[in-house]
Amino acid sequence: MELYEAYQDYMGLMDETEEMLTHVVAAVVGSEDFEYQGHALSVARPWKRMTLFEAIRTYAHIDLEFTRDRGEAARLAQSVGIEITADMGYGKIVDEVMSAKVQPHLVQPTFLYDYPIELSPLAKKKRDNEALTERFQPFIAGLEVGNAFSELNDPLDQYERFMQQAALRDA
Repeated sequence: MELYEAYQDYMGLMDETEEMLTHVVAAVVGSEDFEYQGHALSVARPWKRMTLFEAIRTYAHIDLEFTRDRGEAARLAQSVGIEITADMGYGKIVDEVMSAKVQPHLVQPTFLYDYPIELSPLAKKKRDNEALTERFQPFIAGLEVGNAFSELNDPLDQYERFMQQAALRDA
């Protein structure tokens, strides 16, 4: 599921996503509580919310938030068993750590939010930290069930990001 709404930021979209998915599960399953692949799950509100980097610190036991250096990020990721290739940039390294070390722990409904700009070319920059974007993903039973963000509406910023994406693709 992907979700966008004019004049709504990602925190409002998170609230709406939580409300909608809770309603859908209750309507389909007949309850907010259900079992899936041996896990007793509950979509009752409120869901857990963590920044992406808080989740990486919690589950991978490394801190990638305050380094923007690709080499340092690669070293930290390798220290927890992530295979790094030469073509992986900072954002891809963060994503690999999240997928391998965080996502399996997100059994109960959880939102991860505030993603690196490198992973979110269409998301608006976070107001107080331009290295991050106003993006979130909900997870249930270790599965990503959605993606949403405050939509980028600055055409110059959008152009610059597309050029960066093209340069990364060409490299």
